[in-house]
Amino acid sequence: MGGVALDGGRFSFLQGTGSFSQQFYLEEDSFLLLDFLWASRKSKAQVQTVQIFIDGIKIDSFLADSSEWSKNQYQIESFSEGFHTIEFKGVPLTSADTGAFIDNVNLSIRDVNSPTQLGWLALSLLGAVGYSRKKST
Repeated sequence: MGGVALDGGRFSFLQGTGSFSQQFYLEEDSFLLLDFLWASRKSKAQVQTVQIFIDGIKIDSFLADSSEWSKNQYQIESFSEGFHTIEFKGVPLTSADTGAFIDNVNLSIRDVNSPTQLGWLALSLLGAVGYSRKKST
Protein backbone atom coordinates (compact mmCIF):
# COMPACT_ATOMS: atom_id res chain seq x y z
CA MET A 1 0.00 0.00 0.00
CA GLY A 2 1.72 3.12 -1.17
CA GLY A 3 -0.51 5.58 0.68
CA VAL A 4 -2.99 6.03 -2.17
CA ALA A 5 -6.65 6.26 -1.24
CA LEU A 6 -9.08 4.40 -3.46
CA ASP A 7 -11.67 7.16 -3.12
CA GLY A 8 -10.43 10.70 -2.61
CA GLY A 9 -7.05 11.78 -1.37
CA ARG A 10 -6.96 10.70 2.29
CA PHE A 11 -7.69 7.70 4.50
CA SER A 12 -7.33 6.74 8.16
CA PHE A 13 -4.39 4.69 9.37
CA LEU A 14 -5.13 2.35 12.26
CA GLN A 15 -1.83 1.25 13.81
CA GLY A 16 -1.36 -1.39 16.52
CA THR A 17 -3.89 -0.83 19.30
CA GLY A 18 -4.84 2.59 17.95
CA SER A 19 -8.41 3.71 17.40
CA PHE A 20 -10.48 6.51 15.96
CA SER A 21 -14.09 7.47 16.57
CA GLN A 22 -16.82 9.83 15.41
CA GLN A 23 -19.96 10.97 17.16
CA PHE A 24 -23.25 11.15 15.23
CA TYR A 25 -26.84 12.07 16.00
CA LEU A 26 -30.06 10.25 15.07
CA GLU A 27 -33.27 12.29 14.97
CA GLU A 28 -35.38 9.17 15.55
CA ASP A 29 -35.02 5.46 16.29
CA SER A 30 -33.30 4.06 13.20
CA PHE A 31 -31.83 0.96 11.58
CA LEU A 32 -28.36 1.70 10.20
CA LEU A 33 -26.27 0.68 7.22
CA LEU A 34 -22.49 0.96 7.63
CA ASP A 35 -20.04 0.53 4.79
CA PHE A 36 -16.37 1.39 4.37
CA LEU A 37 -13.23 0.45 2.46
CA TRP A 38 -10.20 -1.18 4.09
CA ALA A 39 -6.74 -2.44 3.21
CA SER A 40 -3.64 -3.60 5.08
CA ARG A 41 0.01 -2.92 4.60
CA LYS A 42 1.70 -4.98 1.89
CA SER A 43 3.67 -7.09 4.36
CA LYS A 44 1.78 -10.25 5.44
CA ALA A 45 3.64 -10.07 8.75
CA GLN A 46 1.72 -6.89 9.49
CA VAL A 47 -1.85 -8.23 9.37
CA GLN A 48 -4.23 -6.30 11.61
CA THR A 49 -7.55 -7.22 13.21
CA VAL A 50 -10.03 -4.34 13.23
CA GLN A 51 -12.99 -4.13 15.62
CA ILE A 52 -16.02 -1.90 15.04
CA PHE A 53 -18.13 -0.58 17.91
CA ILE A 54 -21.18 1.65 18.21
CA ASP A 55 -21.72 2.99 21.74
CA GLY A 56 -19.31 0.35 23.03
CA ILE A 57 -21.33 -2.48 21.46
CA LYS A 58 -19.16 -4.64 19.20
CA ILE A 59 -20.64 -4.73 15.69
CA ASP A 60 -17.96 -6.99 14.21
CA SER A 61 -14.26 -7.65 13.87
CA PHE A 62 -12.43 -8.56 10.70
CA LEU A 63 -8.94 -9.46 9.62
CA ALA A 64 -7.39 -6.79 7.39
CA ASP A 65 -5.23 -9.24 5.47
CA SER A 66 -5.12 -7.85 1.94
CA SER A 67 -3.23 -4.86 0.59
CA GLU A 68 -5.98 -4.41 -2.04
CA TRP A 69 -8.89 -2.16 -1.10
CA SER A 70 -11.95 -4.18 -0.05
CA LYS A 71 -15.44 -3.15 1.04
CA ASN A 72 -17.29 -4.23 4.19
CA GLN A 73 -21.00 -3.58 4.73
CA TYR A 74 -23.15 -4.13 7.80
CA GLN A 75 -26.88 -3.84 8.45
CA ILE A 76 -27.21 -2.77 12.06
CA GLU A 77 -30.28 -3.22 14.23
CA SER A 78 -32.20 -0.33 15.69
CA PHE A 79 -30.51 2.47 17.57
CA SER A 80 -32.47 5.03 19.56
CA GLU A 81 -32.79 8.74 18.95
CA GLY A 82 -29.86 10.77 20.23
CA PHE A 83 -26.08 10.94 20.14
CA HIS A 84 -24.02 7.83 19.40
CA THR A 85 -20.35 7.07 18.78
CA ILE A 86 -18.86 4.78 16.15
CA GLU A 87 -15.33 3.54 16.81
CA PHE A 88 -12.74 1.53 14.87
CA LYS A 89 -10.09 -0.20 17.05
CA GLY A 90 -6.93 -2.06 16.13
CA VAL A 91 -6.07 -5.43 17.65
CA PRO A 92 -2.61 -6.59 16.54
CA LEU A 93 -2.15 -10.36 16.13
CA THR A 94 1.59 -10.22 16.75
CA SER A 95 4.09 -7.93 18.38
CA ALA A 96 5.07 -6.68 14.91
CA ASP A 97 4.24 -3.13 13.83
CA THR A 98 0.76 -3.77 12.41
CA GLY A 99 -1.62 -1.45 10.63
CA ALA A 100 -4.76 -1.15 8.54
CA PHE A 101 -6.16 1.60 6.35
CA ILE A 102 -9.83 2.67 6.53
CA ASP A 103 -11.45 4.89 3.88
CA ASN A 104 -14.83 6.20 2.80
CA VAL A 105 -16.77 5.35 5.98
CA ASN A 106 -20.49 5.81 5.32
CA LEU A 107 -23.16 5.42 8.00
CA SER A 108 -26.71 5.86 6.72
CA ILE A 109 -30.24 5.22 7.88
CA ARG A 110 -31.67 2.02 6.45
CA ASP A 111 -35.35 2.32 5.54
CA VAL A 112 -36.97 -0.86 6.85
CA ASN A 113 -40.31 0.18 5.32
CA SER A 114 -38.97 0.38 1.78
CA PRO A 115 -40.71 -1.77 -0.86
CA THR A 116 -37.55 -3.88 -1.18
CA GLN A 117 -37.42 -4.65 2.54
CA LEU A 118 -41.17 -5.32 2.69
CA GLY A 119 -40.94 -7.48 -0.43
CA TRP A 120 -38.28 -9.70 1.11
CA LEU A 121 -40.31 -9.92 4.31
CA ALA A 122 -43.41 -10.94 2.33
CA LEU A 123 -41.43 -13.57 0.39
CA SER A 124 -39.98 -14.93 3.63
CA LEU A 125 -43.43 -15.16 5.20
CA LEU A 126 -44.89 -16.84 2.11
CA GLY A 127 -42.04 -19.35 2.15
CA ALA A 128 -42.67 -20.12 5.82
CA VAL A 129 -46.42 -20.59 5.19
CA GLY A 130 -45.71 -22.83 2.19
CA TYR A 131 -43.25 -24.90 4.20
CA SER A 132 -45.65 -25.34 7.13
CA ARG A 133 -48.51 -26.34 4.80
CA LYS A 134 -46.35 -28.87 2.99
CA LYS A 135 -45.11 -30.32 6.27
CA SER A 136 -48.58 -30.73 7.75
CA THR A 137 -50.05 -32.62 4.74
